[in-house]
Parts: sequence; structure tokens; C-alpha cells
Amino acid sequence: MEALLLQPGPLPARALLNSVLHRRLPTGVHLAARIVETEYYHETDPASHSYPGRRTPSNAVMFGPPGLAYIYRSHGIHWCLNCTAAPDGEASGVLIRAVEPLEGVEEMTKRRSRGQKKAIATHKLGSGPGNVGQALGVDISLGGMNMLDDGSELWIEQGEQLPEESIGVSPRIGITRAVDKPWRFFIKDNASVSGPKIVKAAVEVVKKVKVSMKIKTTKLNTVTKVRGPKRRSEESSDATAVEDTIPVPELKRPRRSMRLSSRFFGAEAR
Repeated sequence: MEALLLQPGPLPARALLNSVLHRRLPTGVHLAARIVETEYYHETDPASHSYPGRRTPSNAVMFGPPGLAYIYRSHGIHWCLNCTAAPDGEASGVLIRAVEPLEGVEEMTKRRSRGQKKAIATHKLGSGPGNVGQALGVDISLGGMNMLDDGSELWIEQGEQLPEESIGVSPRIGITRAVDKPWRFFIKDNASVSGPKIVKAAVEVVKKVKVSMKIKTTKLNTVTKVRGPKRRSEESSDATAVEDTIPVPELKRPRRSMRLSSRFFGAEAR
């Protein structure tokens, strides 16, 4: 397992797919979930907490040996779990972005459904980094734990390496820097993967905003149909006008802000 985490670049994030994340709760209950989505971060990466190789009390674990649990709080609410993936002294981490529940589903459901009106679907229990932490009972008390030791309260069991054709690769989600790096890995067609649905929703929002803006700019710059000879409105049509049509009414603006923030995309990963 350690050898997989010491591979160069983002390869550790790919290698962790299909591995099983185990959690032994203080009550003795055992939880297990398959890792289905990850993201890679490194000290040379502007999106990383350790950039540019700066060590602080809060990110010190990232500079440790491979296999340590680096845990941080996102938006002051969710605990997010990372696994260090570089030689001692070099900061790197793999964000566990989504897991597929395998064992202890009832306990995970109970943890995730607190404050909810109805129970959450099993495949959604660990979909998203914040949900991983909540479902598995991860918090800062587990920070620095050796996840290569199966005697720990939190550990990773190496899974079978997947063929290339079953793994999806994309830019990371919910970050504002180094947005083009293809450092997100996920198991294709797995229902617990968080990314595809979030990205699709974001694209739909962008489309709606663009449509609304286009209609607003063309509303007055259009040719109007009337009985008898055609006449043009006081403002002549231009390249953005809808020619020879009835003016299209402006769409109502969404009540909520359409800014594509990390709040929309989910917890910002590191």
C-alpha cells in the first residue's frame, strides 16, 4: 500500500480507487466503504493548503510520511478526509471525495439523516467529501492517524487495481486556482460518485444565465410584425437581434445568486 502512495504525481489518487476505507467507532461498530472518487493535491499546486511548500500548525500532517489522515474543516461545517501521498517532508494529499457504503449502512444512514425529514438513499450516504466525513464519523481527533495500520480507528485496505477504461479523469471540483489540472479520478458509472451530477447542474446554471442575458440584450433590438407594411422599431436591429419575430419576453432572473461558488459545487477540496 505504501508503494502505491509513493508513486509520482497524481498516480496515488488513481491507485486509491476501489480500496476500502474502514472506520472503527468508539462504540465498537465497524463501518466500511469503497473509495470511488478522489482528488490529488501537492505543495507545488496553488489549490493546495500546503502551497507553496509552507508548513503551518494546521497543515503539518501533509508533510508527514505516506498514509496519514489529514483532516480539515470545510466552510466551518464538514470534516474532509485526505490521505498523505508523498515521502516524509514533501506535502501531498489525496482527498477522499466519495465512497460507496459496504458495511454499517444503518449507522451511516443514521449519521447522515440527522436533521433530515427523510432517510438518505444508500448510494448518496458518502457522495461528496463532507458526506464522507459525516457518514463515517470522521473529525479532527483522527488527524495524523496512520491509515496503513489496520489496528487504527481509521484505515485503508488496498483494493484490486482497476483497468484504465473503468476510470474517469477530469479537472477538480470547487476550486478557484489550478482549475485545469486533470487531478480528479472516479470509477465510471458508480452511483456514489459526486462529481458528474454537480458539474451537470453547474453547466445548466451557466446556460440559463447566458440565455437570460441574450434575451435582455435583444428585447428592444428586434423587427416587429404588424398588420400592413412592415415597420421597424425605433432602434434598428443588429447582429444579436431576432429577425422578423415577435419580441421574446425577458426571462425572470433567478431569485438566488448564480455565482458558481464553492458553496454550489460542494466542499472545496485540498
